[in-house]
Amino acid sequence: LKPEFNKDVDEWLDMLGGENAWRIKDWLSVLFQYDYPVCALYLEGAPGVGKGLLVESLSQIWSGKYCDFSELTKAFDQRILETPLIWADEIAEGSVGKSMSAAFRKIVGSSVHDVSVKYESNMELHGCPRVVITANNSNAIRFMENMSGDDIEAIVTRFGHIMCNPETEQYLL
Repeated sequence: LKPEFNKDVDEWLDMLGGENAWRIKDWLSVLFQYDYPVCALYLEGAPGVGKGLLVESLSQIWSGKYCDFSELTKAFDQRILETPLIWADEIAEGSVGKSMSAAFRKIVGSSVHDVSVKYESNMELHGCPRVVITANNSNAIRFMENMSGDDIEAIVTRFGHIMCNPETEQYLL
């Protein structure tokens, strides 16, 4: 792929992220640099502002593919070999078990992951996936286990939280 500036996309990203649009653009600028971990992009906002549109658009880079976060919390499967994009959309409380924070930290913060491929030996995947979380509220991901202050700090540093501009919905119409 050859990067190309698009005025309309740039304007939409500015509208979507408001004063924090630079954080979305910064995250996008390292999308293909898989050699180091990047925080999960957490887009919070009303339905229709374009959170899912961003993920669906990014997935087109990999033939419309992305991995569902809740299916990867126990072990990576072969879908991660097709795309490094992981989407967590409105994860329900407790849907990924009590050790969700550990799974989240491993996915976002590790550069080596065990991959289970059906009918083959497990293998190691080297590289850091890119995680996008989309939600209508800030309670989309809840960690059920008891955590120390250090645990909480380790989680907080792995989120790039963006409150999406509600006016973006009108822009997209």
